[in-house]
Amino acid sequence: MKRVLILLISIIAAAGAFSEQAPYISFDISEGMVTTDTSDIITSYNIFADIGYIIKTPDGSSYMVMYELLYQGPGLRPLSSESLMERNQDHFFVFKYMKEINPKLSFKAKANYLLEYYRLSKSE
Repeated sequence: MKRVLILLISIIAAAGAFSEQAPYISFDISEGMVTTDTSDIITSYNIFADIGYIIKTPDGSSYMVMYELLYQGPGLRPLSSESLMERNQDHFFVFKYMKEINPKLSFKAKANYLLEYYRLSKSE
């Protein structure tokens, strides 16, 4: 993980000489609630974050690096400590390269990497 972060910082620092750069950040937190026939209240909590950076070079190439985090878990009011406490955490990395050969033809390459962590209860 440290190596990936150092690589991303190096790419961004090396791109400082290029004219067109654009950072992208998106962050969202949501809480959901469901009531059942037995008057139980079930809540869930979601965190969604995107961090990305696009670099366009003068020769028509562009690079995009993006990190995405998704967390889904029990809400602020869990049912009880014995109940099912499902949690899901995704870390998604994207690196994309695009080269414009002429106005009608371009070359694109993309690499994705996904880490997924899943837990059903506190005892796992």
